[in-house]
Amino acid sequence: MHMERGTGPRSERITMNSNMHLWVHGLLAAVLSALGDSGTVALGAAVVAPGFLRDSRFWEALAGMLLFSALKTVFAYLKQSPLPSGAISADSAGNATR
Repeated sequence: MHMERGTGPRSERITMNSNMHLWVHGLLAAVLSALGDSGTVALGAAVVAPGFLRDSRFWEALAGMLLFSALKTVFAYLKQSPLPSGAISADSAGNATR
């Protein structure tokens, strides 16, 4: 994956090696899984007590639960799979280094 910054002759070229690419995909998968689990629990609660859908406190609690679940999963993923060292590098001449 390549990203360009700037438009002049000294623009930086940033590359992402395959380790970093896999790490980012794993992080996104973990967050989406956590959000799905929290959403399922919240919708299950709404099925059991349908009156909750009209209550603003329900939606505040749902947002808090989704945020907490996503953050918990991100921190667990970071503990299990730390950011790869030297994953992103750039130089001012536009040459990619790893």
